[in-house]
Amino acid sequence: MEKINNKVHSSLKFLNYDVDNIIFEKNKEFDQEKVKMDISLKKDISFMEKESDGSEKYSVSLEINIFEDPIENNFPFSLFIKITGYFNVITKDEKMKEELINLNSVSILFPYLRSLVSTITANSNISSLIIPPLNINKLLDENKNE
Repeated sequence: MEKINNKVHSSLKFLNYDVDNIIFEKNKEFDQEKVKMDISLKKDISFMEKESDGSEKYSVSLEINIFEDPIENNFPFSLFIKITGYFNVITKDEKMKEELINLNSVSILFPYLRSLVSTITANSNISSLIIPPLNINKLLDENKNE
């Protein structure tokens, strides 16, 4: 097997992630009809510490809220999930560091969130909800401006 060239290594290293919170509520009064997807997504980034190798450790939290207020809005359920990913960044370039933390880390974490949504809804004895591929950063910008 060929070694990976150091030039293709990323300055962003994904260490791990935690599932912080899951809240699922089924709407037993749901009137079976087509429902438009209702999703809000938020992120929170925190600097944690500087490592001995010069890298910086960050935590990036993503919160997804699907079908908020299900009874009032006739949604089949509501689902809130919060996950936190941990990353090391090794670069002195501040612009690159900001892009890695704000954009790339979110793109790395989002598939874990999508998978949790599908698994939880499938195991809740309702139709599995599969979130389509999204421009996550655009969705975050839209939610920030609301």
